[in-house]
Amino acid sequence: MAKELNSKEQRLESDGLSISYFEAGSGHPVIVFPAKEGELADPLVRKLAESHRIISLNLSSRDFASANQLAEKLPRALTSIGIGQCSVMGISAGALHALALAIAAPELIDRLILLAPDQLSEDGGSLDFSRVSAATLVLVGTGDRSDALEAGRLCRARIRSCHLSLVYGAGHEMTSERPKVCLEAIGQFLKEGEQFIIFHESQEIRH
Repeated sequence: MAKELNSKEQRLESDGLSISYFEAGSGHPVIVFPAKEGELADPLVRKLAESHRIISLNLSSRDFASANQLAEKLPRALTSIGIGQCSVMGISAGALHALALAIAAPELIDRLILLAPDQLSEDGGSLDFSRVSAATLVLVGTGDRSDALEAGRLCRARIRSCHLSLVYGAGHEMTSERPKVCLEAIGQFLKEGEQFIIFHESQEIRH
C-alpha cells in the first residue's frame, strides 16, 4: 500500500533551479506535471503511487520562466534524487511541461503520458514533436474543448510512437469524471510501453 503524499514540502535544487515537489510510493518513477498550480494530490496520482514512485511537481514556482527552461534544468535535479530513467505525465496545462521535458531529455524519458492536453506551444513558438522518442499515450475526453482534441490529434500525427484514446462522455476534468478508465489505460501503458501502441489502435474508450 502506498504511503500518503508527503505533506511536507520537498525541493529539487540544481543549476539555479528550485522547485517544490511531493513524493509517494515506490517502483519505477513517474514525474507528474499537475493540472493546476498547487494541485499535487489528485486521486489518480495517489492510485498510481500504489505501484510507482510518484514525483509530483509544484508548477506555481516562478523560479523558471518557461517550460523549455525548466526542461533544460530538471534532468540534473532529478538525477540528484536518484532518478536515472522515468516516465512523465502532464495533465491539462502540465502537458506542455511534460512534452518539453521529453524533447529536452529523450535519454531520460521512457514513457510520456498527456491527459487532456491544453496548450502545446509557448510564446507563439511550436515544439519539435519529431524529437520525442518516448512511447506516448494521449487521453482526451470526447466532450473536451476543441483545442484539447486538436492537441491530441496533433500529437498522434507528429510523434513517432503515439497512441490517442478518446474517453467517451468525459470533458476536460476527465481524470475525475472517468477515473477508472483513465487509470486502466495509464497502468497498462506504463507496463507495456511500445507494445501497448503496437497492439492497440487509436480508439474511443466507452466502458
